[in-house]
Amino acid sequence: GCPLRRVKISISWAVSERIARLPPECRLIVEERIRNLPRLELMQDENVVAHFPLVSRESRDGAKLYIKDTDNKTAASVYWLLQLISFHELRESSILIELAMWKSK
Repeated sequence: GCPLRRVKISISWAVSERIARLPPECRLIVEERIRNLPRLELMQDENVVAHFPLVSRESRDGAKLYIKDTDNKTAASVYWLLQLISFHELRESSILIELAMWKSK
């Protein structure tokens, strides 16, 4: 078979829930960006997984794998994704606050 070169780890369910709560137009923007970010993947079940390169592997007897974000690309992508989600959440909250203030006049 193919040698194992990377490990996929699911990001917290909270990220998927935050994306799901966004308005449809914002959600589409975020999902498209995930597809273009290095080392992130949007699964069919809407979960986001991060890819980590396999650095080394112990003998077959030990069956241990060692992963490391050696060039920080995975961390940078996760950080960027969280910033993008926060931006859209904040923008939506601001719109709601402005609408509430307008109605209260």
